[in-house]
Amino acid sequence: FKGKNATIHEIGKALNVRSVLEGSVRRVGNRVRITAQLVNAADDFHIWSQDYDREIADIFAVQDEIAHAITKELTGRLLPAAGTGSTPAKPKINPDAYSAYLQGRFFLAKRNKPEMMRAVAFFKQAIALEPNYADAYAGLGSTYELLFSNGQSTNTLPLATDAIATALRLDPNHFQALTVRAELAQDSLDWRAAEAGFRQVLELNPNDPNALHFYEGLFQSLGLWEAALAVERLAVALDPLAPILRENIGDDLRSLNRNAEAAIEFRAALALDPNFVFALSGLCQADADLGKIDEAKKTLSRLIAVDGEDGRYSLRCRPIIASQNGDLAELNRVTTIAARQYASGNIRTADVAPTFAFAGDFEQAIRWFEKAYDERDILLFGYITGPDLPTKLKADPRWKAFMQRPLMKEWQAARTRVAAELGPGK
Repeated sequence: FKGKNATIHEIGKALNVRSVLEGSVRRVGNRVRITAQLVNAADDFHIWSQDYDREIADIFAVQDEIAHAITKELTGRLLPAAGTGSTPAKPKINPDAYSAYLQGRFFLAKRNKPEMMRAVAFFKQAIALEPNYADAYAGLGSTYELLFSNGQSTNTLPLATDAIATALRLDPNHFQALTVRAELAQDSLDWRAAEAGFRQVLELNPNDPNALHFYEGLFQSLGLWEAALAVERLAVALDPLAPILRENIGDDLRSLNRNAEAAIEFRAALALDPNFVFALSGLCQADADLGKIDEAKKTLSRLIAVDGEDGRYSLRCRPIIASQNGDLAELNRVTTIAARQYASGNIRTADVAPTFAFAGDFEQAIRWFEKAYDERDILLFGYITGPDLPTKLKADPRWKAFMQRPLMKEWQAARTRVAAELGPGK
């Protein structure tokens, strides 16, 4: 809400909270002054306020002081009685390392590849300044993992694994690192380890929106779209201003063939970040699915400005528009571009297969899916249960034979098991 004239009541309503913590931070050299106040969103009543003058190296201690003060003030008012246990003191952090870490987190939340690469640079800078900084290693590992799982890189998975291992060596209970470790198990197609990992972190904190978001990704990979949608809606309720969460709800709805609702969610994500490439691609696809070709083309132009003429996310929308227009020449052109982008290392194997499926070349589509299978590409599973594969392809005997391969049977068994654990209608 920075730069806006929203009232506390409006902010509380937008965030669906009863109390709002507001304040300011002023830094002079290595010292920082923090003014914090807790305000009742309903009537603007100031529940608590406090000023803190500290060295920035003590920032974690200040965070703990504020959290404990708020808990004390809210106990007996809005919260049940709090325990009296103390938390371990956190080590002092180099101020410049902490600043670099915060900038890394900022760019990590953006998700577009250029910003993700800036996040990598800032996390590395934080680690260079503070070599035992578990938070920075966890942030770095998360960035590398997301670059891989979002299809923005082909080779960052080992880097993610190393960074998370270091974070957990420094802090075996590091929440973000444990969450990313579950993601890495999923990327490696170890479905049981991924499920157990996500359940572990959600037992530690069931109200962490990022953990819920990544848990949703497991349901997406298993093609359990209703469950994915339910989990991501919980995440949005906890963090309504995160574009990635609204965008993922759009993905889930589109995969359930609820394109009109999906378009609303993609637009909501774009209202928060107009250049968010995932949401631009999703909106382009949803509008094309709905037959709103002019609208889809307008969004495609915006997408190209961010992702490039032949970028991964542009290539996901182009064939849908061409298919709706019956433009076989364009469909064949897209397959050529996709194969070239793969050869250049710009997209993954599984990204190429759907372009051939749209063009009606099922032989080549299956060949690319088989190549993705051989590479154990996690993106394969999102495509095979998503909304874009033609029904005729799924009825093809060659496709049915492909689905009987060992890894596909393991995936189907995991899907059946998790669905049964969720219960009927989930």
